[in-house]
Amino acid sequence: YDPYVTLENAKNLMDKLEDCRFSTVKNADHLVHLQHPQKTAELMLKLTRDYIGNKHMSKKHCSVA
Repeated sequence: YDPYVTLENAKNLMDKLEDCRFSTVKNADHLVHLQHPQKTAELMLKLTRDYIGNKHMSKKHCSVA
């Protein structure tokens, strides 16, 4: 549970940005990179690989268990 950035607020922000990705990580709060460093790194690598492979990004929703 993140009291600072709710799921609704995050999705609203995503809708306003071009070429972005949105991911959720279960059992994570505001400091997801500290709580789940491996999952954070995996998501960042996937984003980088997708961007390089496609030369662009598109809005997608990706859930990570």
